[in-house]
Amino acid sequence: MMATQRLYLVLFLPVLFSCNRLPEARHSPALPRISPDYCGTVIPCNLAPLNFAVREKGSNFRLRIETPEGDDCVLHSRKGSFCIPASKWKRMLAANADTTIRFHICVKNNR
Repeated sequence: MMATQRLYLVLFLPVLFSCNRLPEARHSPALPRISPDYCGTVIPCNLAPLNFAVREKGSNFRLRIETPEGDDCVLHSRKGSFCIPASKWKRMLAANADTTIRFHICVKNNR
């Protein structure tokens, strides 16, 4: 019997003064507002990319998908919409079955 392979997604929202310089990042204890809401979702390893939009105010957005195998993916957006490349997503899921993949969402505020 084949064991079901799952990935656990955890979302974080560090609010940034500058998305390009992580040392200045300020972490928020609140989960980000995203649509659709995938927070805390368990997904099968053969699911299509989890594309989504960040519903937070900001002028620039960055998504870092962190994997235990170190095959991280970084995407940038000016409007907060993220479309994960299907080939990259498929490789990440295959290499990280039964582990936790973390989505780090950074938002640049013009304060």
